[in-house]
Amino acid sequence: MKSINGLVICKPYQGTRKLESQVKSGFATVKQKTSVIGLETLVSFSFPELEIPKGSTIYVSEEILFGQYGMNKVMECSDIEGPFIIVNLSHILFIKD
Repeated sequence: MKSINGLVICKPYQGTRKLESQVKSGFATVKQKTSVIGLETLVSFSFPELEIPKGSTIYVSEEILFGQYGMNKVMECSDIEGPFIIVNLSHILFIKD
């Protein structure tokens, strides 16, 4: 099985969903704006010039995980092990396979 249309199927975000602050140089910022989260891929993905094997880790801004509707919607399918979310290829910052 492979995902298509620029959509990557990953394990759901396991964070607390609680906004956290951090102080840098005397200024408070929202931690989610600067954090990057790794998500394990559950299905292989192919796109021209890009191959992401099942089990790879994709990294997405935590801010995107908080704000994008599709990433907050946990789904299930009988052919995919466990719950999953769908991440748009354009939100992936880097990949570790």
